[in-house]
This record gives sequence, structure tokens and C-alpha cells, in this order.
Amino acid sequence: MYKNHPIRLLATSLVFLFTATTTSQAQTTPEELGELLYNDTNLSEPAGQGCVTCHDSGFGFVDPDNVLTGTPVSAGVVPGRFGQRNSPSAGYAALTPEFTLKSGIMGGQFWDGRVPNLTEQAKGPFLNPV
Repeated sequence: MYKNHPIRLLATSLVFLFTATTTSQAQTTPEELGELLYNDTNLSEPAGQGCVTCHDSGFGFVDPDNVLTGTPVSAGVVPGRFGQRNSPSAGYAALTPEFTLKSGIMGGQFWDGRVPNLTEQAKGPFLNPV
């Protein structure tokens, strides 16, 4: 029943990457592992879309379709299905503080700050049905 669940697919990919890199002569650094995950198009269901699809470095880490065609929202991996928002730039994410209301609304991830930090943000795309 959960054979193709996104979290299971992510866990399987992480185990594969860890095994593949720890059995080779040189270990993968966290940065290299992050790059592998960022560019992996096998993590979506169905396969074919990775973080890099909608956060392209050649377009300031935003969705190239938003820039080139002016589409108002990002396309999902299933043809004809679209997300609810444009993909924000991933370039700012590591520098964004956790969400707070102490001195006004500040920080958080995604356009609306709906998750407080990068740990929670990383889960969002894998659980999005589109």
C-alpha cells in the first residue's frame, strides 16, 4: 500500500546514496549529498521532477516556466496538474530566520512562512500530491 509513498521513496534513495557513497573510496560530503538530492528526478511520484525542476540556478533558483512563459503557478510532475503557487527562489532559504511574530511577521519558509525552518520546508515538496 505504501510502496510508492514519497517518504518511503526518499528514505530508499537516502539509504541507496549513503550505501553507494560509504562503500566507495571517497565519502560524499553533506553538500554533495544535498546536490544529489536536489537534482534527483526519481524522488517524485511519478518520477521525472526534482527540486531543480522548479528551482533552477540558471533562473535565480526560481521556476523557469514562471520566467519564460509567465505562468502564474508551477506545474506538477503529472501533465496538466499545477501547484497552488509559484516556486519561490531557493537562494534565500538558508538565510531566512525562523518564523516569529515578536516584532511583526518575520521569517519562515515558503511564500507565506507556513513552516518555521529548512527542516520543515524540505518535507513539503515530498508530501505535495501535485
